[in-house]
Amino acid sequence: MINAEQLINNLEETFTRIQHNQMKGIPILNPVLKVEAVGFQEWDDLIVGVLITPWFMNLMIFPREKDAWDKLSVGTKQTHLFPSGTYECMVNEFDGVGRCQTFPIHSPMNEFDSQEMAVFVARMFIEKLMTESENEDVALDEQRLGKFLQGQDMEQIHQQELEEKVDASQCQSLKKKTEQPLTRRELLRAAFSGDSE
Repeated sequence: MINAEQLINNLEETFTRIQHNQMKGIPILNPVLKVEAVGFQEWDDLIVGVLITPWFMNLMIFPREKDAWDKLSVGTKQTHLFPSGTYECMVNEFDGVGRCQTFPIHSPMNEFDSQEMAVFVARMFIEKLMTESENEDVALDEQRLGKFLQGQDMEQIHQQELEEKVDASQCQSLKKKTEQPLTRRELLRAAFSGDSE
């Protein structure tokens, strides 16, 4: 049985070592970031969480039984059903942490200005992963598939969705403001603001 706390320590030690050895001097590293395991938790027969490194952010999935995936070939893909939907993950193996499956969230990491920002995004991803999807998500997944087949990668698609969500939120906030009746003071201020021609 895999111990989640020990797994976190192994992940951080292993990928910090990779950063300082294999990745040393490679320009895709974001120098403001460090290796950090975020939001790891047990779910069904898995341990899931997000690993932040200066070169990628991945969802990492491990079996609770250490040798459960020994017969899976590295490089093959498996689909996992989480509360938010299905995710196609790749089987990987790393010295120090063993066999796992990964789902890419961000790479490269140059858009992050701080470790705090990366941790915030990682926590948001885990929260979304573990939140039940609504019926409208089926249509959203079909839209994503269409964009993916047109040549966009998942990072671009998620970035567009985030921007659209921010725009929609701003529009909704503006709409609420315009629907609220003006106070007498606001009316008088508008009347004497010098806007008359």
